[in-house]
Amino acid sequence: MADDLLKLQFQGAAEFAQSKGELARAQIFTRLAETVDSIEPGILDAYYDLFEDLPDQETDQELMSGVGRTWVPETASEYVKEFISRRTGGA
Repeated sequence: MADDLLKLQFQGAAEFAQSKGELARAQIFTRLAETVDSIEPGILDAYYDLFEDLPDQETDQELMSGVGRTWVPETASEYVKEFISRRTGGA
């Protein structure tokens, strides 16, 4: 269930990028959506547990904005791990 939310987020970002003509970014977000199911449950739980307040949402927005521009995560797991790292100070 929780993975569905993340999958929808990536799918929405893919559609938005495509509508803006950013096809490479759209492909990256599509790949991320396709790999959400392979995220280890404990890592996905940690991701959602950290999503409690505005700084968490801002971190997520920064990461999403950077996809295909400043970094290219290969999988949804890599994206989630980067979010966790940033929110926990690299722990």
